[in-house]
Amino acid sequence: MGLVNLKNNDDNTIILEPYRINSVIILIMKTLLLLISTIYYQQSIACSCRAIPILDSIAESDFIATAKILDVIPEQQKRWLADIDIEVISLYKGEKVDKLKIRHSSESSCGLDPPIDSTWLIFANKDKEGDLKFSLCSQSRQIDKEFEPYIERKYVDYSKKLMETKLEILKYLDKKRIYLSNEYKLRTAFTKQCLKDFNGIEVKANKFALYKVSLDAQFNVNNIDPLIEFTDERLKENLLNCVYGSVKIFSKDNQTEIPAITNIIVGLIYHPPIDGDESFIDEYIY
Repeated sequence: MGLVNLKNNDDNTIILEPYRINSVIILIMKTLLLLISTIYYQQSIACSCRAIPILDSIAESDFIATAKILDVIPEQQKRWLADIDIEVISLYKGEKVDKLKIRHSSESSCGLDPPIDSTWLIFANKDKEGDLKFSLCSQSRQIDKEFEPYIERKYVDYSKKLMETKLEILKYLDKKRIYLSNEYKLRTAFTKQCLKDFNGIEVKANKFALYKVSLDAQFNVNNIDPLIEFTDERLKENLLNCVYGSVKIFSKDNQTEIPAITNIIVGLIYHPPIDGDESFIDEYIY
């Protein structure tokens, strides 16, 4: 979700705290998140992060890019931080920079230790000092991760598919000149009853769907326009009806209204089957 401007641990546990999710999907999501976080961040000790929808993450980030890590320099006074030099490959949001800060894994349970010359998808936010910073709890992931031999191939392939979907969403938004922001500090959730009807479905193309939602000042949905949909015609119709009936927009600050009528973008992601669990559709990429 985002306000839209259309310009045409050793155990490494991440605790998932979604907003409104049925128990079956919670189990699947927690299992997959644990597997993927274990693959990507074995150096972390324990880290508790709140999962938010991928479109919310895009809207709330100040800087998004693919970049090569050139150097990592731990700070002397704030030992939980490190300065990193980067070379931007593709910029999706924000201004092009060559330096960022990270929470460093040597001093922070939610820290990272990106290898020199590795390539990353980075989601960063400005801190109180105005420095762009990211950590384990952002959507940042290493693109060219070398996986340990004991990691089963099916989990490696699954994590790579999620990375591909995340990049496809960013490329689509960039191509369509859709800029997501979050001026009113809104969040998205879906009541999951109708999404359960799509469990086990096979999606062969377009692994995500995006919708422009028109809101009034009291968060009531006035209209929903599909921007990009899954290719199956029956799925398109049924899923659009599901979005109409289940999407919920609310304020992170518990505000009861926003200053003006606005449009936001919400997204749904296809998750392929893995390890005996059926496929499903929801708003997260883990």
